[in-house]
Amino acid sequence: MAPCLTFSTGSLYLYSLDRCFALAAEYGFDGMEIMCDSRLDTRQPDNLRRLMDTYGIPVRSLHAPFLGRPLPGWEMEPVAVIKQTVALAEQIGAGHVVVHLPGRIGRALVLYGPRMWHLPAWPHSGAIRRWMADGGLARFQTGTSVKVCVENMPILSNRLKRLLPALDQKKLIWWNTLEQWPQVHDYLTMDTTHWATHGIDPLTAYRAGNSRIRHIHLSNFRDGKEHQLPHRGELDLAALLRQVAADGFDGHIVLELNPQTLEAVDEAKMRRNLAESAAFCREALNGVA
Repeated sequence: MAPCLTFSTGSLYLYSLDRCFALAAEYGFDGMEIMCDSRLDTRQPDNLRRLMDTYGIPVRSLHAPFLGRPLPGWEMEPVAVIKQTVALAEQIGAGHVVVHLPGRIGRALVLYGPRMWHLPAWPHSGAIRRWMADGGLARFQTGTSVKVCVENMPILSNRLKRLLPALDQKKLIWWNTLEQWPQVHDYLTMDTTHWATHGIDPLTAYRAGNSRIRHIHLSNFRDGKEHQLPHRGELDLAALLRQVAADGFDGHIVLELNPQTLEAVDEAKMRRNLAESAAFCREALNGVA
């Protein structure tokens, strides 16, 4: 049996959840990953169960909200956000919750008219780092069947490289090297395009993570841009998918793109890109591509 192929709502976050479910069902995905955010309908169990029943497609994973943004109805304390996401997963039968590795330095969003800047700020994720380092995550994991999967993070932008050429960006995120990440928790999310920003190919990362990888965020990397279509880019994702299928991988493979990559403003292009992406993944998982 081929591994489970699911679709992240983050790929089309400009669309409604209802439309994302409809598209995922139409193109034959095995399930959904919900990007939980400030919109209540991404975090309401009754609404998510309704969508699952309507489209006959399960929510298999939740992505914990990005920190530092308002979350109506939820506590804002960072560890509490993760625990609330796990509680939601338990209510709807989702098996995985994705959390990001914590940053050493946070970012504050500054808006002035149409212009936007990200400036260094106190990291919201500091409490998560302490919780993980003190064994809090490991203890919490023993009390739930939901796998909390810790995701590797990208290095930052080329713009930052130009501004601060001597800065070692790999040290801006805790435990974000190929040597440290496999040891951080029993369950991991491997993001292929994030590792590509480090110059690490997906098979190398997959082998380093070994059996702790339970969740794969799949997208390609091209010309310094992340979350590209899986069949267009510098990464040999077909080889990765063939390998995980050969290994009998029974975790989740999640197509995680973005609206720009899928050309979401053009219905015909969006549908073509989504259909080609799903077909590419299926063919590779079945040993064809």
